[in-house]
Amino acid sequence: MPGAPSRRCTLSMPTVATGPFWVEHFQDGVAYSVKHLHPVFVDFVVPAVAPKKNKPGRAEMDVKLRFVYSHHCFTQALDKNPGADPSRHYSCTKRPNDSRVFCAIRWAESFALPGIVTGLQNCYFTRQDNFFVWRNPTNPALDEYFVYFDVKRRSNHVEIEIQSAYPRADAADAKKGAQRVSFVTLIVNALMGRPTHRPPGP
Repeated sequence: MPGAPSRRCTLSMPTVATGPFWVEHFQDGVAYSVKHLHPVFVDFVVPAVAPKKNKPGRAEMDVKLRFVYSHHCFTQALDKNPGADPSRHYSCTKRPNDSRVFCAIRWAESFALPGIVTGLQNCYFTRQDNFFVWRNPTNPALDEYFVYFDVKRRSNHVEIEIQSAYPRADAADAKKGAQRVSFVTLIVNALMGRPTHRPPGP
């Protein structure tokens, strides 16, 4: 069953990974796999656009996308879990100053992430330089599930890094005034090496 941890007799110790290939986490005799959050390549088709007056068209394009996940998708900041048992720590060697604690709630919801991000259509600007979407959580007892990501051009593909994902109790405030942009626009702009600008405010 997806999202179900497995029982294993092992000594609980802090988990250390190099990222973005994450190692499973052992806690209280339970093994939590995060293989579903390993990087994956996906073939993506940018649809053709017919030319219009004073605006050129665009031919259909086949693009290779690489989805990469941060360990923030299944951990929380240490300062939000004061006094957390060291066996619950989950660290990334590439981010030594980013102390994190494994979060079973985020971990359980993260099994929906691959389906969410490979099906992106409309996205929204954050107040920073990245983007977000939201979905209903798999656990109906939780608040709306927010997913944050950025888009970058690499040498032979476009990389989408899922920077964080978690339920938010302040969903209404988080969505208030958010401006929409299509996922296709983000991919095309990344391919062309140009930024995606936020629309003018009202």
